[in-house]
Amino acid sequence: MIICPSCNTENKPDSQFCISCGAKLVAEESTPPASQPIVATPPVVQPPPPSAPYPPPAPGYGPPPGYQPPPYPYVQRPPKDRSIALILEILPNLFGFFGFGWIYAGNTSVGIIWLVSVLAWDFMAAIIVIFTGGFGCFCTVPVNIVLTAISAYSLNEYTKKHPELFG
Repeated sequence: MIICPSCNTENKPDSQFCISCGAKLVAEESTPPASQPIVATPPVVQPPPPSAPYPPPAPGYGPPPGYQPPPYPYVQRPPKDRSIALILEILPNLFGFFGFGWIYAGNTSVGIIWLVSVLAWDFMAAIIVIFTGGFGCFCTVPVNIVLTAISAYSLNEYTKKHPELFG
């Protein structure tokens, strides 16, 4: 058996490399020829684990000490147009879709409530019209007109109360 000089593992007599660490095995009875010098292999040094994801910048690079970057400029949004909000509320209302003006005005929750609730009303109104043979239109159409007026009036009051949003 040949014993590995690196890890002391026993290997077969005809092995040339260690089965454990892969080091080259030299038979104990053989000696290197005098014509070839023995060269020592330098040990493998593992680099230390990095303490930070990036190394610090070299001296002379980077901002000078005490440097504060300028603040980001505040970009003011242009004011929204009150008339566009009202148009977006009234025109889709003619087709049974409420709340788009509210969403444009920035009050998304109220816009979604209008949209969902009026879609539910439109579904019920369609059922009423079908079961009454069309006579339900005399009830459901005026209700849609009143709902449009209420929604548009409420949106107009909201835009008046928030002059910082509307020009």
